[in-house]
Amino acid sequence: MPCTHGNLGANAQNRRLRMSLVALLVGLGLSVVMMQSGAPTAARWVLFFPFFSAAFGAYQGLYRTCSFAAHQGVRLADHGEEVVVDPAERDRMRREGRRVLIGSLATAAAATAMVVLLP
Repeated sequence: MPCTHGNLGANAQNRRLRMSLVALLVGLGLSVVMMQSGAPTAARWVLFFPFFSAAFGAYQGLYRTCSFAAHQGVRLADHGEEVVVDPAERDRMRREGRRVLIGSLATAAAATAMVVLLP
């Protein structure tokens, strides 16, 4: 379920969503090229990186949470960086940041595994 609070302003959220689309297109394009050229199975594991970038950007945009900023306890607002002083809010942001990172890793691993395991 997407977060309604997050630690990203609208501009940062939109940048991450756009970046995720570019990374997804790169990953899918490389997948097609590798499959059509008969690239070895082990070489296809490199697709994890564009798939991770795509998933990470998408989850950050959807949850409005930057994992790295959450870990540092800051909010990336449109007018600049703000330190979050409320301990409960910092903890919530850090939990969401971990959720974004873990979800991105799992999504990238699943997408990569599909490309690697296809004949």
